[in-house]
This record gives sequence, structure tokens and C-alpha cells, in this order.
Amino acid sequence: MKKITLSFLMIAAMAAQVLAQGVYIEFKITSISAGVTGTIKNYSQDSNTRSEFTMASEQMPSGFSRVTLALKDKPKTAYVLNEKLKSYSEMDLSSSISHDDDPNEYEVTVLGKEKVNGYNCTHIKLKLKTAMAEQEMWLSTEVVNYKAYQNVKGKYTSQGLFKALAAKGVEGFLVRAKAREQGGSMVIDLVKAELKKCDASLFSLAGYTKEAAAPAGSAPADLQEMAKKLQSMTPEERQKFMEKLKEKANAPK
Repeated sequence: MKKITLSFLMIAAMAAQVLAQGVYIEFKITSISAGVTGTIKNYSQDSNTRSEFTMASEQMPSGFSRVTLALKDKPKTAYVLNEKLKSYSEMDLSSSISHDDDPNEYEVTVLGKEKVNGYNCTHIKLKLKTAMAEQEMWLSTEVVNYKAYQNVKGKYTSQGLFKALAAKGVEGFLVRAKAREQGGSMVIDLVKAELKKCDASLFSLAGYTKEAAAPAGSAPADLQEMAKKLQSMTPEERQKFMEKLKEKANAPK
């Protein structure tokens, strides 16, 4: 998905930094053209958050997964867990903290009001002018704890995007996003958002060891894992998978 969608997904993940109340949010990812399906599951409790991302394709049915923790005692650090090796690496979030980009970089077109995934939404088209990227989004203020997400949006994401939305009288939490691709589209849908007490073990590093700093130029452990999966494919499966990656690389950003 494009830069715009990632800004909204970051809100969902990082909102836990200001939430003491437990919340569970789940998104579904679908791309018919690429044969890709996936989920994003966010848990929050006592200002801690856990984000679980999984994705699988026809060429890689066993899929790819990543778990990331953001803990209240170190809000500018994310912990990327390797569930298989019971290890973790740290990621500095300082560069992800909000920056004040130009609202004129975004072109917002309001398409109307619709009910999507059970929420009354504002349907918009967003265009990132500098990259000629365009996608549709459905935003709703009815999502649970929306006021808390509203506070986070200017803290962890580019402010220009939300200034451009405000200028058009648009606000809301992401309920659906659709990005056009060659031969089809990639869709992210909000399937669940609820108040829920989340177990403290979800936000613990107990039982995990910190990964040693990787030599310069080496691949992260999860990419090494993906490389192993590629090696296990038949030549035909590997060729199809690489063709899909090439199509995505050449697609307009």
C-alpha cells in the first residue's frame, strides 16, 4: 500500500501510546490481482501496543509474518520479534515522529457518504501529487476510541496529510483503503475494533533474546527466513513469485 495508507495504519498501531484502556483492532488485506491475502492485528493495553502482520500468496502459501511491540517505557523504540528464533531486534522510531510536510502535496476529492464495514463513512479520493499516487479511502468517526486516535494523528504521522483533509472538512479513522494496481487492486478493510482487556504477556519480551548487531550489508532475520522459503519453491513457483515482485516494483508509486 502507499504512503497515505501507512500513515493511517501507524495511527492504529501507535494510538496505544496514549491509551490505558484495552483495545483490539483488526484489518484484512486482499489483492486479487497478486493472489495475496493478509491481516494486521493491533492490541493495546496500559499504553503498550502489539502489532501482528501476516501475509501469504499463491506462490508462498506458508506466508510471511512480523510482530512488533511498542512499549510505554521506551516510546521511541519498536521491538521486532522473531517468533521462530525467540529473539528480537530494536528499531528507532525517532525518524517516524511527526513532520510538518506541505498540505498542498495532497489532493483530496470528497466522493460522498457511504456505509462500509458497518460504519458511516466519508468516501474520498486521495492523490499524492509528487508521486502521482492515487487511492480511495473510507473514513469514519464512529470507530471505538476515535477521540484518542484523533490526538495521535498529529504526533506520529505527517501533519500535511491531515491538514489537507481538514481543509476539505474530512476526518475519521481508516475503515477501508483501495489502491489501484496493474490488473487489479489492493484493499485494506477494518474488520474489527473493540474495547478488550489484552493480556500483559502480549507485550512482554520475556523469553526473547536480543539479536546481535548484524554485519553491514547483511539481511535481517525475517528476510533470511523469506529467502529460505524461496529456495524451497519449485523453479516454476519461484519464477511466478519473482514476476509478481517485478510487476510491483515497476508499478506507479
